[in-house]
Amino acid sequence: MKKSNKKIKRLMIANRGEICRRIAITAQEMGIETVTILEDPIPKGYIASHIDHFVRPIRASNQIYLDIEQLIELTLQEQCDALHPGFGFLSENNEFATACKKAGILWVGPNPESMAVMASKDVARNLAKDAKVPVNDAVEGIEIDSNNPTLSSSIIDQAKKIGFPLLVKAAWGGGGKGMRLVEKLEDLEEATIRCASEAVSSFGNGLLLIERYLTSPRHIEVQILADKHHNVYAIGDRDCSVQRRHQKIIEEAPAPFINDKTRNAMHQAAIKLAKSVNYDSTGTVEFMLDQSVDHTSDTLQHFFFLEMNTRLQVEHPVTEEIHGLDLVSWQLRVASGEILPDFSQLKAQRHSIEARIYAEDTLQNYLPSPGPIRAFIPMQGPGVRWELGIDSIDEVSARFDPMIAKCVATAASRELACQKLESVLKKTVLCGPENNLSFLRKILSDEDFIYKPVGTDYLQINGPKITSSMQDEFSSLQTYATGLINWVKNRGGPSVSSSTASEADQAISRAFSRGSTPFIDQSESTEPKIIMQSESPNQIMGQAIDNKGGCFHFVSFKEFSSSEYWVHFAGWAFNDKIIEASLDEYLLQSGGGDEIVAPVPGKIMSFKISENDEVKKGQVIFILESMKMEFEVKAPRDGIVSRFKVSVGEQVKAGESLASWG
Repeated sequence: MKKSNKKIKRLMIANRGEICRRIAITAQEMGIETVTILEDPIPKGYIASHIDHFVRPIRASNQIYLDIEQLIELTLQEQCDALHPGFGFLSENNEFATACKKAGILWVGPNPESMAVMASKDVARNLAKDAKVPVNDAVEGIEIDSNNPTLSSSIIDQAKKIGFPLLVKAAWGGGGKGMRLVEKLEDLEEATIRCASEAVSSFGNGLLLIERYLTSPRHIEVQILADKHHNVYAIGDRDCSVQRRHQKIIEEAPAPFINDKTRNAMHQAAIKLAKSVNYDSTGTVEFMLDQSVDHTSDTLQHFFFLEMNTRLQVEHPVTEEIHGLDLVSWQLRVASGEILPDFSQLKAQRHSIEARIYAEDTLQNYLPSPGPIRAFIPMQGPGVRWELGIDSIDEVSARFDPMIAKCVATAASRELACQKLESVLKKTVLCGPENNLSFLRKILSDEDFIYKPVGTDYLQINGPKITSSMQDEFSSLQTYATGLINWVKNRGGPSVSSSTASEADQAISRAFSRGSTPFIDQSESTEPKIIMQSESPNQIMGQAIDNKGGCFHFVSFKEFSSSEYWVHFAGWAFNDKIIEASLDEYLLQSGGGDEIVAPVPGKIMSFKISENDEVKKGQVIFILESMKMEFEVKAPRDGIVSRFKVSVGEQVKAGESLASWG
């Protein structure tokens, strides 16, 4: 193995959350010092032990991770010789890579030239065509003037020729941001304008393209690993078809239900495309796979190039688990100039599946759910890997994407991996904001998912069945949960204190660590028996067995004059303040019926009506941005909106009154 003279000594990780932790762990193992930005008064527990030095921003910024100039300044200030951009934010921005290079900072990622040609989806499509990789029909190079947001007749005519349904998407982005499905002509302009707005907010560039929407394709991607010496390898493939809002929530490797002929063709197409642009890092070539050809035959299944992600993917752990590789390590080593070993004969072992855990309300159209986390205890076990972006006690910010953690399960077969992941999520405790743990469990136990190939429309087809099953399960457990909550209340809550979350976090860690000594209640009472308990000044937390032998966790949290009581069992978290109303009812109730309020914290992007307008139930009143996504807030009833109480661009809190009814 040829060694480089450019060994990285000190690394700036220009990102946050679970990917910051992931990169830091590998850098730490390689003896590389790590530096990252401190957003909070004190470092979060999940990242603190993996980072050597935290640096505060030089200038206050609400978008520090999009501020190229300041990120470069901080990297130089901290004497870092290399920078890793993680994923999201500026990770696929060739201008950022170029700025690092000019400043003498080693960029951990592909060369800026290959990033530039792959960054724009429409340019990438043309390169794919030149490389003889099949592509879908599309209208390319669409720009929306923010001062006069309209769609030209030429673009509309081209879109009509392709035919509906169509998919409008950001040319420079990913992760489901700046993407809209359009099923009829009259919705095209509004969707395009909204996509451009989201694209500018998330990626700093509003360029779009419109392509033919395939109604039930599978989303398959090939992992690429390349070096600076023209060696390019395909490190397996992944299936990422289960999506909501065009954003993946379950990913797995290897991609199931694909015949060998198709798998090999996709791998070779990905390698050919990467070589055509002199690619030299980790990357992913994404394809849409048409399901019209049976995977059990030896006939080639049709596939189309979607895009190339010139960065590390969120779902990279499943590839690592089945190939025994550390992709972050190879990113760092390739950036330093090392030559890759021959990976051409590398074969997948076992099956790995990943679930993204989001703070969102799956029963309310995946509405973001920022807020305090009272307790988070991820279930551990053999073949289980967690990528964490939160502490045991924490708060989910409305400023960023709602993904808070990922859980990966690996087993001998796909069916066993699904069973393991479902069991782990069921036993994982998450008390606080609404989340998708139960939703993920239902998908993983759905026979349509386990035994059949599913397309990107899986949730459109199966979503009602899954959410109905969730609601039935919730209802069947609710009475039982009420009894357990009353038991927790009767035990008494903690005293009022100004203790920090880190103190409570440490107490929880002690209570649930392997070496803790449980307290056993040996009484003959029919009350639940405590088997483990921890107390901090503002929280009591424990694990108990009820009189039927069922295990559950309980939390009693007191903050100033208010208290909350939680129990967690059978994969559900219940508290004494659960709102069961639908979103429409919530909008009415929370404002006493005379106000229209914000369902989540966020920024007002635009009003779709004027004061004193008459509106119908379900009509869009305003657009709210929360967690980098735009949401329509609709009228919960017929009426006249007499007065707006906020302005465009204003930050609002959940429940804040935005307008009054006439």
